[in-house]
Amino acid sequence: MKTSFAALIFFLSGLASLSQACSLPGLRHEVTFASGNADMETAQVRALAEWYASLRDGPLGIELLWLFARSEEGNIRSMALTQARASAVAELVRTLGSIAPVPMHLDVKGIVSPRPQTYDEIVVSVIPKCAKTGKCCG
Repeated sequence: MKTSFAALIFFLSGLASLSQACSLPGLRHEVTFASGNADMETAQVRALAEWYASLRDGPLGIELLWLFARSEEGNIRSMALTQARASAVAELVRTLGSIAPVPMHLDVKGIVSPRPQTYDEIVVSVIPKCAKTGKCCG
C-alpha cells in the first residue's frame, strides 16, 4: 500500500521534529471493548468523542488518524471481530469529522501466540496538522 507507506514516512518525520522540539501529550486514545463484543459502550463512545473533538477543534488540528489493532494470527473469528471493532471506531470518528474529511488508516497486526489470546482494544493515534510544517511548539 503506497499510501500507507507514504503516510508512515510522513508520520515518522513529523515525530522526529516533535521529539526534538517539545512534547505533545494526548495524541493517542485507546478504545477498549467488552470481550467478544464489537459494540462500543456508552462511556467509550463519549470518551473517544470528547478526545477527538478536543483535538479537532484545538490549536493542533488533525492531519491524519491511524487506527492500530491486534488480532490472533490465522483466526478468522478474531480477525472479523477486530475488523468490526475498527469499523465501529472509524464510523464514530467519521460522524465527528469536520468539513474536510480526515484521512484515516488502519493497521491490523496478526499476533502469533501459543495460547488463544483476546485483543480487546483499538488504539487511535493522531498526527497533528502542525507536524506537516514542523511548528507544533513554536
